[in-house]
Amino acid sequence: MKMSEGGYGDFVTRIYDYSKNHVWVLSEVVKPLNYDDAGEAKFNQLSGMSWTMFSRLIYPLGMGDSIKEAAQQVQKIYEETDEEYQLLGDLIKNPNKYPILKAVEYAMSRHIDLLRADLDRIEHYGYSVDGRIVLLDYGFTREVKQEYY
Repeated sequence: MKMSEGGYGDFVTRIYDYSKNHVWVLSEVVKPLNYDDAGEAKFNQLSGMSWTMFSRLIYPLGMGDSIKEAAQQVQKIYEETDEEYQLLGDLIKNPNKYPILKAVEYAMSRHIDLLRADLDRIEHYGYSVDGRIVLLDYGFTREVKQEYY
């Protein structure tokens, strides 16, 4: 299944129209996030969690773990006194707290034609006019990987 076919309008950039030969695409306005302190601060502001925490959770989510299981795995790298340890404990108790994690969990559990390489780079995300963090660049599929890499 492709992302555009799965009802992920809140997680991916909304596409309104495109040419048959993929020369142009008409999408919602999305401002890209940069790989810098400002990009990470914007991600944190809009998602409610740090980019570092999100990116650490991507790998286990990409392996099919639930949010709770992913948080338990990542929590092992922290000391109990670390703020991140406490945040992960809260996430274990309330795995639905962050909509962006629910969207990633849903996409990865449905075997969407999406690779972790599209999910673990902040510059692949942006934010919409209505303040949603969205996946902006999600074209790295298994087919592209096999053909070009």
